[in-house]
Amino acid sequence: MKILIADDHPLICEAMKRVVAELSRDATVLEAASLATACAELAAHPDVSVVVLEIALDRGAGLAALDAVGAAAPDTPIVVLSARDDPATARAALECGARGFISKRSPRRVVVEALRLVLFGGTYVPPEALRMDAPRDPSPVPCADAPAPNAGGDPLAALGLTPRQRDVLALLVQGCSGKQICRALDVAESTVKAHTGAILRALNAANRTQAICALARRGVDVAALRLPASVAEGSRAARTALRPAFRRALADGSLF
Repeated sequence: MKILIADDHPLICEAMKRVVAELSRDATVLEAASLATACAELAAHPDVSVVVLEIALDRGAGLAALDAVGAAAPDTPIVVLSARDDPATARAALECGARGFISKRSPRRVVVEALRLVLFGGTYVPPEALRMDAPRDPSPVPCADAPAPNAGGDPLAALGLTPRQRDVLALLVQGCSGKQICRALDVAESTVKAHTGAILRALNAANRTQAICALARRGVDVAALRLPASVAEGSRAARTALRPAFRRALADGSLF
């Protein structure tokens, strides 16, 4: 396993080496202190398993750094490691293709588990990306094609979702699988898939992670979406569907 650490701060690189050692004793760590070096390392080592990228490389390249590294290795997952941890920056990085966003203030345990999750094909969404009550950073790192937040009213109204699609959406963001949603709503799996596809298209999202980020940018408190009546009333099927995994994940920082 090879991991590329793209950061120009020696202490951060040394700390990340210790993190990687916890992931695997046989891991090889590559280092890059600039975008040019990072891209060169990726060209020389096409078998890199994951890139840990500081988006402030090259005097604050921002999400352009994410684009550059992504273009150099389209199939390699990128985890953003940043001194900035405001919700807007975290969401923008995820919307622009990062497979995870880690604050440099995160405990080592969180960093290790986040990287392990990405290495196993998942996406790490930090709790700060879901916080609607956090102070807004006055100058978030932008994503060029990110949608503007909803100016007021019902932030879901513009999506044109049907009532049943809203039910599916509420269960999706609560961490339910497709089969759990089928049981909770008493509908066929094909119906859930059709509703999920419509939701993703409406949000211009490719997966659940991007959908959550898109909702948050529209001003939707994803943790407080209205649940279907049968679920809110606590029916047996709903209790089976709504496992406590989502709340545990929010607590330990491993949502996906």
